[in-house]
Amino acid sequence: MKQALARLRALAGNTQLRWLAWGLALHLPITCGDHWDWPDVLCLSGEWCVVIALGAWAGQRPRASVAVGCTWTLLFVLESVRLAGQLLTGADPQIYDLAFLTRHLWVLLLDLWGPARLAAALVGLVLLIAGLCALASWRLRAVLVHARSLRLSSVLVVVCLALSLMPGELGARWVTPALVANAVDSWRTWRLTQASVAVDHYAPLMAMEPPAARPDIGLYVVESYGRVLDDEPVLRASWHPLTQELGAELASEGWHVASGWATAPVSGGRSWISDASVMLGISIRHQSSWAHIQPKVDALTHLPGWLKEHGGYQTVVCRPKDRARLGIELRNDFDWQHTVFAADIPYDGPAVGWGEIPDQFSLGHLHTAVLPELEGPRFLFFHGVSAHAPWDTPPPLVDRWQDVGPAVQAALGEDEEPEADEPESAKRALKVQARRYAPKTGKRFKLPARLFPEKRRAYMNVVDYSLRATLGAMALLPDTPRGRLVVIYGDHQPPILPPTGAYDVPVHVLATDPRWLEPFREAGFVDGLAPESEAEAMPLQALFPTVAAAVMGRELPEVPRGVSLTDLLEPTQP
Repeated sequence: MKQALARLRALAGNTQLRWLAWGLALHLPITCGDHWDWPDVLCLSGEWCVVIALGAWAGQRPRASVAVGCTWTLLFVLESVRLAGQLLTGADPQIYDLAFLTRHLWVLLLDLWGPARLAAALVGLVLLIAGLCALASWRLRAVLVHARSLRLSSVLVVVCLALSLMPGELGARWVTPALVANAVDSWRTWRLTQASVAVDHYAPLMAMEPPAARPDIGLYVVESYGRVLDDEPVLRASWHPLTQELGAELASEGWHVASGWATAPVSGGRSWISDASVMLGISIRHQSSWAHIQPKVDALTHLPGWLKEHGGYQTVVCRPKDRARLGIELRNDFDWQHTVFAADIPYDGPAVGWGEIPDQFSLGHLHTAVLPELEGPRFLFFHGVSAHAPWDTPPPLVDRWQDVGPAVQAALGEDEEPEADEPESAKRALKVQARRYAPKTGKRFKLPARLFPEKRRAYMNVVDYSLRATLGAMALLPDTPRGRLVVIYGDHQPPILPPTGAYDVPVHVLATDPRWLEPFREAGFVDGLAPESEAEAMPLQALFPTVAAAVMGRELPEVPRGVSLTDLLEPTQP
């Protein structure tokens, strides 16, 4: 036993094994991801061998060990950031895109933890990085002055280079090529975001005759409402009966209904990009692209602006989650004439889920206190929040929307404090909401193997609630001779999907005049609230020109059925 312990101490004191072990530690972040094997963790790090060779060559020079220790920490942080990006996006994200998404992640953490806890976490992170630098510098000092370190590390650099010429990562792993490729892609994206707006593809709408009809128009977003409800058998067994039930009710109320599919530009999250794509008729897939377009929307023809300027519409936006807070200002990107945010909704009941204000209450206030005060045709955009992850128990549906607060309080129980399980709820929210920054997610939430039955039920329950609340609000507005055109759709698929095929969302169109459904039928929509399972999807950004064709009463060959961002931009001329 003593001999074994002595051998272990000798191994621990071996300077060459020490720096090799520190190199293996660089691969530890990989083990937190979904796709890794032991050869990935036990292989040599090419960059680390180079660093040790340079440090050993420097030898006794002042601060050589400090430079090596800080370089190890930098490599470890880069691996950790790269892993975080992969967990968020299901792929290796652009560094440039992550820079823009950092702001939204900051807001998310601020919402979940609060300023004090977030500040403490940042201080702890800085101290941790400084501590790693100091520890690595101290433990590697003896390595750099050892006579064999330069020879061994130099040989291993050659070995790593030779292995890198072979297919796969056999025995050696280099991260520099991936980082360089990422940097090149980020630079190209940066160049693109410096471009000027070249063409306003929807400008011909402004030169056309006024709309033939001016019905009240409403766009209602059901958060995370995706095609997974039709693709996944367990969810389809509940969703199809729901659409049949609600469709029959709409038909009995005199609505003409058509439904189909649309391909959203994002999946799993980033609702604000999906909303912007619909308003502009442009497919925007990256936060960095939206950051470029956002300050220039006034130069483009968009749906709210066209309806306001060309159709005499009163435009209204309602976002029940949006509120001004530390570092965040409320924005009005599309120059809405009337805005309804969280502070404008007089809800005094307990907060429910991520959105806090139940959709039924927001819709009730909107349809009884805001819209009736506006004269002329009205264009409403409402983005629901109750179906946002994490999918806790949905708020109760009540006969009178004014009773939502007391009903929620009663459902919680008189003796139960709503904040009692806040830490656990915040933890769940962080794990699920992190994926909202991704164009697609990894297999961790793949259906049905990784989505637990209770989570499937919870998702279906909040979708059921949001659809019923949205459709129930239709009866709160009095009939108008102008008629009504309503589009209810999902902003993106929920964050519970495999990496591919995860972009389609349901779209339901309700109209008091069946002629307004014709442009949607031409896009493959069918009568009723249930889309055909095998039907093709139209681009979600095509909602703008399709709604325009409905109110114009004719086809619009003068404008495209949605455009991509690359069609809109051209490189800045030197």
